[in-house]
Amino acid sequence: MSDEVIYSRASSSDDDAFNEWLNSEEKKAADKKAAKEAAENYSSDYDDIKYVGLSKEHPTIVRFVGNFVEEDPLAHRKNPTDMKFMHISKIKGDDGKPFYLYLPLRGDDPETDHLIWRIVDKVLEKEWIKDPKTGKKKGVEIHAEDHPEIYEMVKKGGYTPADGEWPYKCARGWKAPEMLLINCIDRRDDWCKTNKHTKLLSKSVKEGVTKDGNPTEYAEKGVPAYGFFGPLTQLRKNFKIGWEHFDVVITRTGDGTDTVNNLFNGTVSATPEAVKAGFDKSMGIDPSEYKYISFENDLTDEELTYQRYDLDKNFKETSYFAIKKHLYKSIQKIDLAFDTDFAKQLDSLVEEESAKWKAEHPKKDEKAAESTAAESVKVEADIPVDNPADAPSFDKMETVQESAPVRRVVATSGLSAEKIAVLKGYSELTDEERSYIKDVVLKADGSLDHIEWTENAPALLDCPESDGGCGQLSPNSLKVCPCCGKHFA
Repeated sequence: MSDEVIYSRASSSDDDAFNEWLNSEEKKAADKKAAKEAAENYSSDYDDIKYVGLSKEHPTIVRFVGNFVEEDPLAHRKNPTDMKFMHISKIKGDDGKPFYLYLPLRGDDPETDHLIWRIVDKVLEKEWIKDPKTGKKKGVEIHAEDHPEIYEMVKKGGYTPADGEWPYKCARGWKAPEMLLINCIDRRDDWCKTNKHTKLLSKSVKEGVTKDGNPTEYAEKGVPAYGFFGPLTQLRKNFKIGWEHFDVVITRTGDGTDTVNNLFNGTVSATPEAVKAGFDKSMGIDPSEYKYISFENDLTDEELTYQRYDLDKNFKETSYFAIKKHLYKSIQKIDLAFDTDFAKQLDSLVEEESAKWKAEHPKKDEKAAESTAAESVKVEADIPVDNPADAPSFDKMETVQESAPVRRVVATSGLSAEKIAVLKGYSELTDEERSYIKDVVLKADGSLDHIEWTENAPALLDCPESDGGCGQLSPNSLKVCPCCGKHFA
């Protein structure tokens, strides 16, 4: 039976008295006191995180720590400090105030996926229409025309041109981009050594000034998984050892949509022997940068004692209670426009969440439970909008990556026809050879970016461009390039 109090409707005078109490200062004071007590008892303990950002001005040199984790909603993370995938976006709530939305990876079944993903799929629904100029099909978000206000609300997360050029252009909306969170030791300064703590890798870290005039840093939370996880996985495969055994040199080349993250094993590539043989040239960095690279194959005893950020504590999935608190009116508008019942589903999810919390915390009351859930929404200071230099680095590529693949599949049978179509040599592969393909990653224009290979795939070799090949990597046992169809001797 519900714990809520049921007030009988005895007479209109009773109603009047009750409504008067609801609006009284006494009631407001009581609510405020209860909220304050709950917040004091159950406030979240977030860390003040220090980030190291990627840069085009100089290479980022780090030693990753923790266990590598596959990009899979069901992947097991041994420790809360191990790398973590999460969709993260800064959006505005019903009250116009910004907050961070933290979502899990998409599941395999859209019908049972997280509520926000089902809302996003509905509002940003696509139809594939043939482009008369190119002859190729392209996805067109159909509700941009018939429900422009709702579409814009979800697409841009409540941001409008009135918020400034950069915040609006770079707003990622409810379709939060997939980010990769990794603990690492930054080699370019002594912060980790001095503080005996790791940093987190960030796509961009910018220095700025708070409203009080104090210096501060604005960092993007993690690095986009798209464009980074592929090269990272390939680097691990190439050297067949854990990433705690070598420093990684990261460079960024190209501009806009052509920006590329390049990852190298600096510990191997910058040794005197490698330099003498010219192997270091592939990194494309100035030799003066080599002084930052550690040539130790193992973490030192001191580095093993460094504290690492608890990624589960600092990056919690936004609770359904918090989603209702901040987006309920917006979701009701969506229901009205699309004749859906997302708000009703949200109510049920909040009830389930609350019941589960109370079962796990029998000594805590419901208000405390809701306060705890609300803490999962960590609202931070707004990034200055009148000076783009003070905001996180928003490359042009960030505004177009929404058409990138959302999730990878585990087996070849999950490849879409669109992905198989770009592999010119796919039809000549045996079933075993096809099983080595983990995923086919496409560019924004639908062309091939690269193939993701499974862990049990044989050693990879590139398709020789000098002989007219495409340069893509594939197992050395293959007799045909799956990407371009070139046959090997």
